[in-house]
Amino acid sequence: MPTLKERKRYLLFKGNKMISREEFLIKMKESFGDFGLAKSGLNLVLTKSNKGIVQVTHTYTDETQIALSLNDYDVLKISGILNKLKGGL
Repeated sequence: MPTLKERKRYLLFKGNKMISREEFLIKMKESFGDFGLAKSGLNLVLTKSNKGIVQVTHTYTDETQIALSLNDYDVLKISGILNKLKGGL
């Protein structure tokens, strides 16, 4: 039986300064729009100093990378497992 569970990807990114959840979501909303943000399933999972991990559906990894780079964030690594990226924080 097929399931409706969406496959997730996690992106480790680095910014120039400390990242707050509200500020990050506002920037991503400007890039994606309301509908794109809802479809991508974007969620800020962890932040530590100037690095963070974002959860997104597997079909929106490229769009999320572009949105992050437009907002002066560098994508360091992409993984399907969260524990692989926690070491990079």
